[in-house]
Amino acid sequence: MTDRIDTRDEKVYTVTWPDIAREFAYNRLCFVSSQVELSEVADAMADDDAPKIRRLMQDDHFRLSNDEDAAKWSQNPEMTFNLMIVSPFVLVQPQEH
Repeated sequence: MTDRIDTRDEKVYTVTWPDIAREFAYNRLCFVSSQVELSEVADAMADDDAPKIRRLMQDDHFRLSNDEDAAKWSQNPEMTFNLMIVSPFVLVQPQEH
């Protein structure tokens, strides 16, 4: 087992689209589906667990946010997300209501 790269902030933040739109513009915003734990994905990234990340991406549970996401989220600026940072990336998961 490798040592974790010290790039992960352990905190989970609650944010809205205006708070994260800039991260999207810088191509650092990653979508995490509600089907998986946000912290599990953050751990996989921090541990550089490529096989796990690949599986999450193949199952459409994790991906770089795209223009469709941004368009949808910008139409609902009050929508809330859970956010974790694994530098340089920002992982967001829409909150279920």
